[in-house]
Amino acid sequence: MILNKENRYPLALLAIFIVAWIILAINPTYRDIWIAENLLSVALVIGLILTYKYFRFSNTSYTLLFLFLILHTIGAHYTYAEVPLFTILKNQYALTRNHYDRLI
Repeated sequence: MILNKENRYPLALLAIFIVAWIILAINPTYRDIWIAENLLSVALVIGLILTYKYFRFSNTSYTLLFLFLILHTIGAHYTYAEVPLFTILKNQYALTRNHYDRLI
């Protein structure tokens, strides 16, 4: 694959996602839940890589997929019910639960 402007953006998002995924793989709250929640994410990324030559999405689509996968991986790392920022918001506004799962 020749790198041109069109190919660089999805490749940059992939590189950032891989680094973030590796960092979030270190010491998750519950390892077994983290593995289960990341199986489909890894399958999706591998599928996108394998079909890139035949099915290219827009940069907007790749950006939205990237954002969802990052947020999903963060949720898997802490478990959705224990994401720290949303726990702070829950306590600050006297909410009954952590609403991170609703955001994602």
